[in-house]
Amino acid sequence: MKTRQQKQKEIETAKENLEKSKTIIFVNFKGISTNELNKFRKTIREMGGKILVIKKRLLNIVLKEKNLEIDPQKLENQVCTIFSPLDTVTTAKTIFNFSKPHRSKKLLAMLLGIEMEENKILDKTELEMLGQLPSKEELLARLVFMISSPLKKLVFVLNEKSKKS
Repeated sequence: MKTRQQKQKEIETAKENLEKSKTIIFVNFKGISTNELNKFRKTIREMGGKILVIKKRLLNIVLKEKNLEIDPQKLENQVCTIFSPLDTVTTAKTIFNFSKPHRSKKLLAMLLGIEMEENKILDKTELEMLGQLPSKEELLARLVFMISSPLKKLVFVLNEKSKKS
């Protein structure tokens, strides 16, 4: 059993992480091995985020102080909280990609997310949709291809026309 001081320290740590975050995502980690959880922690750390496993009751205190109307106690199973300085799309994509091998067992499922800048709450389907989006670089490459494709065809037609003349 943790002492009151230990619990207060956990609350302070969560508050500090909350202040630095643009995105918070709650993830179900029940049933995942310690090895996999450590790999997941490393992946989140590499993107600049932090994973905090904190009692739902203590997390509720932190969220209420920030005027966020979320009750973590309603979230199912064991929940870890991911605090990320990155935008929601990047964070959701990182979690989604890491959890691909575990999807059939419903491990590392994103349960709920908070966009801190807009104070917007995202449910699990919205987070999964964001996680499946292509990266910004991929979208830009597609755009360039779509713009350049008709131009290439025009140049080809003009080139062929000039060969015939």
